[in-house]
Amino acid sequence: MLSIKVKRYLTFANGLFECLCFAGVIFGWASLVFVLKKEGYFHDLCIPVSNTSHHGERNSTMDCDLQDQHFTLAFTLASFSLCFITLPCGFLFDYCGTTVTRFLAISLYTTATLMIAFSTAASAVLLFPAACMIAGGGILFFTTNVQTGNLFGNKRSTVITLYNGAFGSSAAMFLLVKGLYESGVSLRYTFIFISCFSFVQICSTLFLLPRTQIPYPLPKVYSYGITWTHFGLKSSCQEQETMSQMKAVRSGDGTVRWTPRKRMELEEPDRQMFKIIQPDGGDGMEKEEMIDSLKTQTKGPGAAEKDIPSFRSCILSKVFFTHLLWLSVIQLRHLLYIGTLNPMLNLLANGDSRQVGRLTNAFAITQMGSVLCAPWNGLIMDRHKRKGKPAAGASAESRIRRRANPGVCPSHKHLPPLSTGDPEGKHMHTPLGSSGSSARMTGGRERDVR
Repeated sequence: MLSIKVKRYLTFANGLFECLCFAGVIFGWASLVFVLKKEGYFHDLCIPVSNTSHHGERNSTMDCDLQDQHFTLAFTLASFSLCFITLPCGFLFDYCGTTVTRFLAISLYTTATLMIAFSTAASAVLLFPAACMIAGGGILFFTTNVQTGNLFGNKRSTVITLYNGAFGSSAAMFLLVKGLYESGVSLRYTFIFISCFSFVQICSTLFLLPRTQIPYPLPKVYSYGITWTHFGLKSSCQEQETMSQMKAVRSGDGTVRWTPRKRMELEEPDRQMFKIIQPDGGDGMEKEEMIDSLKTQTKGPGAAEKDIPSFRSCILSKVFFTHLLWLSVIQLRHLLYIGTLNPMLNLLANGDSRQVGRLTNAFAITQMGSVLCAPWNGLIMDRHKRKGKPAAGASAESRIRRRANPGVCPSHKHLPPLSTGDPEGKHMHTPLGSSGSSARMTGGRERDVR
């Protein structure tokens, strides 16, 4: 059985491979168009044109504007599918989970590659649905793999930006197809070989990814995928925690909520829970109250718990709207340039296919640079997050204890009885990890808040 650390690195390597080879291959459309023109796709739309030079010589050329328009239309539909399917993909991923989303992506991508593999110049119209499905399947692969960053804690932004860079650099996949075609490998065999990777994608879906989503922050004890147990193959996704793994937390406004024990104790060192053991009030039972140090530290005593912003308020915010506008302009420029590159190169090279091929290769090589540049953004983000993270110390615990009772000494290890009004030391304050000691001091009469 693979260790958790090895499995996480395999998940990372598999996600990087999928983003680099499958997710954004539609951005290499210029390289594929070069091959498709050689195969004669939409060549029947070219019109012969006769020109007469000033010396009286007649030259015959081909006007292929309609052919270029059809290729541009196919890419326009594919890029629209890439952008349009993003929102439905997010809803599908949230409500159906990773497995369902990835199986849809595999189906779309494999169908598209087989359609291109078995298409000919006579059935060139198959390029339209195939290009749309390649774009849609690619963005689904990217969406399900980007959650891998949650497995790496303080390196989360670096992993996400690395995947983003690989998404842009996957345009080199069609450059590889072009190179193989020029070396004598059939376009059909190349795409059949690409479609065979669906078996690898299915295996990674079952063994290297969870059934739903990877949580963030990540619990300390977390496993995912299908593993071998004494009872055979069994899914070990720990995505639902039982009530025995939860702790009752009383917020500042008096409400009680259940919070994962492992996530709070192990993954949030700055967030510490404290038990306040109250002496019995005549009913023979002691009461226990949980106080959240992070809430008290940031919001002060008596403050109500802040509500999580709604989805509607987020999408209507100025920050989201301006970012969406900026991204739309950048994406439009990017897609417009890729879609019109091949006809522009043909015009500049006067129809010289060898010159067009060299320029297309140069553009595809520059696209590969994004996987090298993008991770720097993540490194900067992770560094600033670590730099600005408040350190956990005695001050937070002291504020908690002073809030509960000003007479309590704010010590970490030794908690003496109250100086006034509690001569027998029944009102004690203990950290969350010292439940056993608290039980002994209070006679073993503890009861969780329900």
